Amino acid sequence: MRINIIREAESLGDWEMTPRIIRQVENNLIEFLAKDGCQLHGSLVSKKNKKAVIFIPGMGGNFYRSIGLRMYKKFINGGFDLFLLNTRGHDTIAKVIFEKTRNKNRRVKFLGTGLEKFEESFYDIKATVDLLDKLRYKKTVLMGHSSGCHKAIYYQYKANDKRILALVLLAPSDDYNLEIKRLGNKWVNIVKKTKKLIKKKKGDTIILPEEYFSAQRFDSISNLNRVESRLFNYDKNLKEFSMIRKPILVIFGSKDKGLTKSAAEHLKILKSRTSSKKFDGLIVKNADHGFKDYEDKIANKIISWLRRIK
Repeated sequence: MRINIIREAESLGDWEMTPRIIRQVENNLIEFLAKDGCQLHGSLVSKKNKKAVIFIPGMGGNFYRSIGLRMYKKFINGGFDLFLLNTRGHDTIAKVIFEKTRNKNRRVKFLGTGLEKFEESFYDIKATVDLLDKLRYKKTVLMGHSSGCHKAIYYQYKANDKRILALVLLAPSDDYNLEIKRLGNKWVNIVKKTKKLIKKKKGDTIILPEEYFSAQRFDSISNLNRVESRLFNYDKNLKEFSMIRKPILVIFGSKDKGLTKSAAEHLKILKSRTSSKKFDGLIVKNADHGFKDYEDKIANKIISWLRRIK
C-alpha cells in the first residue's frame, strides 16, 4: 500500500480541515465543484479499470476513515476503481468553500452532518458521476454506508441516471425511528421546539448539542414530510426506494446495533418494496454496523455480484 502525505498549504490552498495532514491512497486527492459552486473532495483509487464505484459515507463520516477505504484493494484488484467521496455533509461539522458563481461571490459556510441540507447531496453525487463520466468510466456504481444509502437512493430516485450500473447499500439505517428510540420521552418536546425555530426562521439554531444537529437538520430526520425521514423508514411504504429499477444489493450485519428490527426483517421489508428486477440481500453473521473485520468478505461478495451485472 503506497501512501503519499499531502500538506494542506501545498495542495489545498486555504481549504481547512482537521487533521491538517491528509493521507492519500494510491492516486490523487481530487478537488472539484458541484453545480452550486460547493468545493468537493475525494480520492480516486485506480488501476485504470473501466467501471468505478462511488463510496458515500454516512452521518458524521468521511472517506479517509471509512469502510470504503478499508476495502479499496479488493475493488481495484477486482475490476472496479473506487472513488471515495466527501459530500458537503462529511464529518459532524465541516468548513466548506463555495467558489464564485454567477450571482454570488466566493464564500465559506459551516456544514457537515450537523448543518447540511440533505437534498443538496444530490448536487454532490451528480458532480461525482459527471466527473467519472469525463474520466471515461463506462459505468458507475453507487455504494452507500448507513445514512450514505439514503443519499445514493435519493440521487437515483431524482436523476434516474442511466450511467448508474447498480446500487450497493451497506446497513441502510432507519434514522427516523432510531432517533425516536434514542430520545425516548424527549422526542415530542424536541420536535415541537424544532418546528417553532423553523417557523421563526431560526433553522440554523443548534437543537441537539450532543450531535450538533441544527433545527433544520433534525427536522429533516424527524418530519415525515421531508424526504430524508421517509427514505428508509421501514414502517412506511418506502416510496422513493420502490421507484429504483436498477440492480440493488443490500448487506446487513447480524449484530448491527443501529437497526430498529432484526436484519432479516429489514431485508424482508426491502425485498417486498423493491421494483428492481435484480434485488439481492445478504446478512453477514456477527458483523456490526461498520462491518469491522468483515471488510474482505463483503468486498468479495459485492465484486462477485457486480461482475454478473451487464
